[in-house]
Amino acid sequence: MKLLIVEDEAPIRKHIKWMLEDSGIEIWESENGRDALDVLKNNAMDIMLTDIRMPIVDGIELIQQCKILYPRLWSIVISNYAEFDLAQMALRYGAKNYLLKATINKESLVSELNQAYEDSRNQGSDKGRLDSNEQLMVQNSLFYEWQHQRINSAELIKRSLKLNVQVFQFEEPQSMFTLLEVDRFSEWCEAKFNKKTDLAIYAFMNVAVEVIKQFHPKNELFHLENARFILLDFGESNREKHTEKMEEVQLALQQFLKLESSLITGYDFTTLDSLFEMVRHSINDTRQLFYCTPACLISPNECESTSKDIDLYSFFQNMEMENDNNYTAISNLPMWIESFFDLIRYLKRPPSTVKEDLKFLITFIEKKGFAVPEDLKSEISHKQAFRLTDYKSIFERWLNEYHYLGTHRIEIVKALNYIHEQYRNKFTLDDVSNHVNISRSHFSKLFKEHQGVSVIEYVEGVRMKQARVLLRTTPLAISEIADRIGVQDIFYFSKLYKRYYKVNPSKDRSMV
Repeated sequence: MKLLIVEDEAPIRKHIKWMLEDSGIEIWESENGRDALDVLKNNAMDIMLTDIRMPIVDGIELIQQCKILYPRLWSIVISNYAEFDLAQMALRYGAKNYLLKATINKESLVSELNQAYEDSRNQGSDKGRLDSNEQLMVQNSLFYEWQHQRINSAELIKRSLKLNVQVFQFEEPQSMFTLLEVDRFSEWCEAKFNKKTDLAIYAFMNVAVEVIKQFHPKNELFHLENARFILLDFGESNREKHTEKMEEVQLALQQFLKLESSLITGYDFTTLDSLFEMVRHSINDTRQLFYCTPACLISPNECESTSKDIDLYSFFQNMEMENDNNYTAISNLPMWIESFFDLIRYLKRPPSTVKEDLKFLITFIEKKGFAVPEDLKSEISHKQAFRLTDYKSIFERWLNEYHYLGTHRIEIVKALNYIHEQYRNKFTLDDVSNHVNISRSHFSKLFKEHQGVSVIEYVEGVRMKQARVLLRTTPLAISEIADRIGVQDIFYFSKLYKRYYKVNPSKDRSMV
């Protein structure tokens, strides 16, 4: 029996060798995972006894690498009580057993190694064959190695042939893949798996794999990072059918795991190289899901971001100076907030910059005479938002709790919220009055008393503000802008825009 001991603490290695000195076992030593891989490259080992926490390359990564490079190597983990979770993870990544350092003795160690050696020899013709969980782990490890440029495509094919991993060996005239992000994964992981991320990911993958293999037996998925995945749909060239399949995945995850997920569907590939090229090109598209609603399903062209980079504070300051209307400051406040978040959404800058952008909004609001509470600023500062709407909800709560309720009747608060949520859609005065549950005539009178303008004028103001944001920050056609703000007639939109800003839309855009 050839045994490799991988342990960064020399006294422990020495103690293990002492316990095995009369066992007849040929012993090799390494002080970290990288050194162990160098030893294994030139020497065939039967068993590897490895620590978990080590410098350079730790035991978990070492076991993953060995499962790919040396599938017949029998790995056993030695760990402390405090590393129980890591030891369990090592088992899922390919280790055959684990031993506790505090309880290990000569007899038990020799017995464990002899039993491991016998079991490895008795595997016979199945020696090195992977079960379904090991297969999933290995193909994801191979993909991870390629993704981080540790191996090239040729080496990946070589290793996949050696391990009989079929997913990288295909010839299809046309196929598609989807990028998937699990919504609020960390919250789900904490609630269902006590923060054991590895278990949560395997639970997700097992359900997702079962669904996608119904469509094609070769279909697979790869875990990228941060609960983001790639789902392969082999042999599919119809975008609508591909989307329907991915919707089934969404439904299954919700039904069996109570998980919401967001998808970007419809990336084409035909060969392994074209798959990898498209993955490299699209892997950052999932960042744009930050600007979408949870559980969304979008296409790649919806992930395109604008090239504009503007001074947000100056932009809003100039828009206010140019906006000649008789709205009171109290009427403008919710529209400033709505316009700001719409602008951030359409600019689609990196999500990491949003907190800095929100500081401009707070500064703008304060310079307009409003006292933004410190608890709101603190909440924004500490918030780890999953979606842009998480930040927006903080401002909306402030409008309701700290501002509106002190000066507005509850009916007006509800009406304003309804208008800001629905302005992109077609709705009538009756819809708003029914929403607040008072008569149309009484509501109209009440709204004008509080806002200083009629309901129709207020809605037009909201729509025109959003239209100018889109006009000045996006390349959208004027007809598309009109449609996005809830005005279907482009001629009426142009007339309304000119009445509001004293210039027609196309000329206003050319002046920017």
